[in-house]
Amino acid sequence: VDLSDEISVKGLIKEIMSISPRIDVLVNNAGIASGALFQMTTISELRKVFEINFFSQITLTQGVAKLMARNKSGSIINITSTAAFIADPGTLAYGSSKSAFARATKSMATELGSSNIRVNAIAPSVTKTDMFDQMSHEAREKLINSSALKRAAEPKDIANVALFLASELSSFVTGQIIRADGGIS
Repeated sequence: VDLSDEISVKGLIKEIMSISPRIDVLVNNAGIASGALFQMTTISELRKVFEINFFSQITLTQGVAKLMARNKSGSIINITSTAAFIADPGTLAYGSSKSAFARATKSMATELGSSNIRVNAIAPSVTKTDMFDQMSHEAREKLINSSALKRAAEPKDIANVALFLASELSSFVTGQIIRADGGIS
């Protein structure tokens, strides 16, 4: 699926609906980064990052939420980032897109709660993913050293928070942004 193309995302929603009349959990975990400084960030680059990190996930969530509303049940988990709350040089596009998604989480929770759909977000800090591998050694070390735990998150650290939010253990939790960041924020 080309997440930068709204028609492609809507096609995915139709495909999902044809496979299953029920979706219990949606985890929105798409993200691309742009490391350009403010003065060097083009509007084109901002649009590209927002298309993947924000708009495509809103479109997908709108489609899936319709299915969840029919079943009066569901958990939507949005992956944002501590970059939504902490401003570092070179994070204009990425941080702004993740900040918008964190804010959208609150709106979705308010609007979908009456259908018994819970919407929460996880805001991880530096996590050992492909994006982590693309960072310079210096940038990785700076982020790791700013963590109280002095390490990067493992994907399972974030997955465990998602499992909690997807489970009935969090049945009264909605509209929250859980910072799984090792103490950075």
